[in-house]
Amino acid sequence: MNTRFFSSFPQKKARTELDKVLREGRDGIAIACAYVTKAGVKLLMQHADRLRHPDSFLVVANDDPTDFKALTELDRECPDRVFVHLGYLEPRERGVGSGLMHSKVFLASCADGRWLWVGSHNLTGRATQGINCEAAMVIEGTASDQVMKDACEHLQACRATAIPFRDRPPGSDDPPDGPNPVDVLVIHAELDAELCELPWYVHLMAPDTRHDEFLLPAGDVLLFLYRPGELAECVDPSKAIRSCKGQITAFNLTEHNPRATGRTATWPRATFEIRQVDSVLRMSLPMSKTERVETQALLAIQRDDKGASEFLYLASRPLYKCEKQAGTPRPTELDGDMVAFFSAAGVDSRSCTPIVPCRSVAWQWELQGEDVTFLKRGPGTAQTAGVRYPPKAPKGLFEGKELEKGLLMYRARHRMRLGCNRG
Repeated sequence: MNTRFFSSFPQKKARTELDKVLREGRDGIAIACAYVTKAGVKLLMQHADRLRHPDSFLVVANDDPTDFKALTELDRECPDRVFVHLGYLEPRERGVGSGLMHSKVFLASCADGRWLWVGSHNLTGRATQGINCEAAMVIEGTASDQVMKDACEHLQACRATAIPFRDRPPGSDDPPDGPNPVDVLVIHAELDAELCELPWYVHLMAPDTRHDEFLLPAGDVLLFLYRPGELAECVDPSKAIRSCKGQITAFNLTEHNPRATGRTATWPRATFEIRQVDSVLRMSLPMSKTERVETQALLAIQRDDKGASEFLYLASRPLYKCEKQAGTPRPTELDGDMVAFFSAAGVDSRSCTPIVPCRSVAWQWELQGEDVTFLKRGPGTAQTAGVRYPPKAPKGLFEGKELEKGLLMYRARHRMRLGCNRG
């Protein structure tokens, strides 16, 4: 067995020596390397034929600065050979964070020969090009050497606690099916009249003045209509009997509006009117007498929008947040003088604490303010989430014992396709 130190000069370029080790792996190469950047993927692409070997694999840490977009290309070239280690949830070192797969071990195999590189080098341009100060041990031996057996066992353990690259969670910088910007006034109203052919001209009597800034012409309007009683407890666009698009064509502040001294407008040729009745909005035929109202608008509803119920219309952009799932804990004992530096909930008087691996990561849209949306948990199931409403199985998209009036009419700035969350 031959062992040598690399290198007496801390900034010696490692690319040539590391390439030599990997080229020996005609019967497979096994790598556990915490961080792999685009430069590291470029290096590994030169050894793609060896990485495609059935006994080969690469394990990387699910942490910056690993470049997952670059690794996607490597995974295409070497399918089922790239793995992602998700790290650990507990214990957490105060001010530092939780544990991660931080190994830098490279093992090449050919017949009975083994070539091992163990050191500080990540697969990054800084590490392999002599920018960093780095060091490694390079060992040449056989499969029967204990150091090679231990290295192989270490690498296999890293892979066993990782997930295939194809199953990795989507990254926060590249969210799937995210929200698209829109600018539309959304109205949910019960229908209390026979509908006629489009277009309709709808006299809107706003329930209060907080909607004034949303009602200026010529804003777009999306109108969801429901059967009587459907909006008593929840709002569910999938139950809407009709969804239509149009525009705001007129806006008026009446003499009752506290922001201005105006005059109540009448639109005698309006097809329908929308007013608040028993905490819900109701669309009916125009009444002969207009009740006291502070703000009015005229809506020209021009066409059907049958696909509107496939989307959730949001007042503010949701946050894209990570949700980590814990695996089976493994107990360990901290040195007594080290306990104070960790914040694990399970540390006891004997310094014992569980090491909790992260077995899966899901990125979910977490809504802000009054918005709520589906968080997919499995086939046919969903939850709502938001500041106003705690997570629970919903009857509809918007849930609450007392329906919030603001959910029946609001300005939507974003829309998301329902069921787009990955869990």
